Amino acid sequence: SDEGSAYGNDQLSDNEDEDDEVLVLLKHSRAMKAGPSGDFFMVRIVRASLDQPFGVRFDATESRNGGPTSVSAAEDYPYLSVRRRDRLVSLNGKQLRHPADITEALQQALSITLVFQRRGNQFHGPQPRLSDCWVPMAEVNRPLLSVTRASVINRKRGEFKLAMHRT
Repeated sequence: SDEGSAYGNDQLSDNEDEDDEVLVLLKHSRAMKAGPSGDFFMVRIVRASLDQPFGVRFDATESRNGGPTSVSAAEDYPYLSVRRRDRLVSLNGKQLRHPADITEALQQALSITLVFQRRGNQFHGPQPRLSDCWVPMAEVNRPLLSVTRASVINRKRGEFKLAMHRT
């Protein structure tokens, strides 16, 4: 019947056994050391869709002498080992110093590798080579946001259920 297709029946399940099927919308790696000194670390975040936000925000502080803008984490993200005001060194291997560039990069990527310098750490060692700062996909195994497959509750009323899980 055409009634089921009006509710996207191809995406819904009538089978109760499929309730455990989970779609991970957002996942991340553990924080990993970046570079030869302990001053820098990196983390990778992967999303299932460009419509799913990465869930990280940044603050930008313009230099008084017209130099590059300093970009830092806007809040604590303990699941990423990121603290508020940790300095963003690079995003996907590039030093992006202008807020518009960062916004554009975040909007266009399904996967981001962020390199940070811990706030308050004075520069003690060489900055890591950006070409060496990447996190293998195999390390991106910690779900942040997931949903179960939708299952039909009442087809006539268009009711379905799904569960969202945030860790």
